Amino acid sequence: MTYVLLLILAAFLFGAMIFAALALPNLRNILFNRGSLFNQQSETVTCPKCKTSFKRAPGDAQTCPNCYHTF
Repeated sequence: MTYVLLLILAAFLFGAMIFAALALPNLRNILFNRGSLFNQQSETVTCPKCKTSFKRAPGDAQTCPNCYHTF
């Protein structure tokens, strides 16, 4: 019985590790409202303050990763 529980725990941790490996590289893009978790659809916008182009997911408020201006 103990080995069965350890096997279930190992499978769960392996799945969580795979999910984290896929999600963590995109975490910075998510925090700045310029990407989705698994790169689904993102469009390019330009910051009105510093004229930097960046990708973001559709939404109301956007934060520029260069000058941190919210528009």
